[in-house]
Amino acid sequence: MKQPISKPEDAAVKVAEQMNFVKKADCDSKSSAKLLPVFFTKPAQVIFAAFLFLLLATGVFFVANHFAKKTASGFPNFQDYQINLVNEANRPQTVANFANQPVALFFGFTYCPDICPTTLTTLVAARDDLQIAGVNTNSLRIVFVTVDPLRDTPEQLKQYLSLFDANVTGLTGTPENIRAALKQFGIYTKKIDRDDGEYLYDHSAAIFLYRSDGQFKGTIVHNEPFAFVIEKLKSIL
Repeated sequence: MKQPISKPEDAAVKVAEQMNFVKKADCDSKSSAKLLPVFFTKPAQVIFAAFLFLLLATGVFFVANHFAKKTASGFPNFQDYQINLVNEANRPQTVANFANQPVALFFGFTYCPDICPTTLTTLVAARDDLQIAGVNTNSLRIVFVTVDPLRDTPEQLKQYLSLFDANVTGLTGTPENIRAALKQFGIYTKKIDRDDGEYLYDHSAAIFLYRSDGQFKGTIVHNEPFAFVIEKLKSIL
């Protein structure tokens, strides 16, 4: 019985298919060989980059903390300030109301569009994270002192602070008493008039940290990494 004779076209097609298969297999083999080193190298690069970032962040924190400690020696204790203000409940407040309690204090105003609400939110979130981590934050006093006493009445402060659902003390008072507090803490303020008749304030945005014995620990600057904020708050508890 005669075997069927393949047509030249069919044979050429089969040979071409076999050649393509061999080439494809060879290419796949080479591609895999090229990809393997990359596959095994990339995790190492990622780990190394993460390690460098962590090392840099740690270094920055310790440098910042070192200068904060160095600067702290030039600041008076919290009890040495003369504060004659009222809180959001319109009750008189002096430094005696914060005795034996760690304090995180900053200045702002309720009509502030960005920095003040961001600062408040960050402080409250850091305090909550510390509490979740098992740190006792019950004694911590977060204090918001207005630079705009004409608009920030006790009632206005109370309404504003209620928006954050947090235990924060607001302080206001007469323009003279507020000016005295600003001067003592070295707070910069500048009134910015707007075209619509309203006004804003440009002001210092640092948070002042005091331990329960009244010792100044340092500051938290605006937009400081959240991990640093947590550690700095923890340092005064």
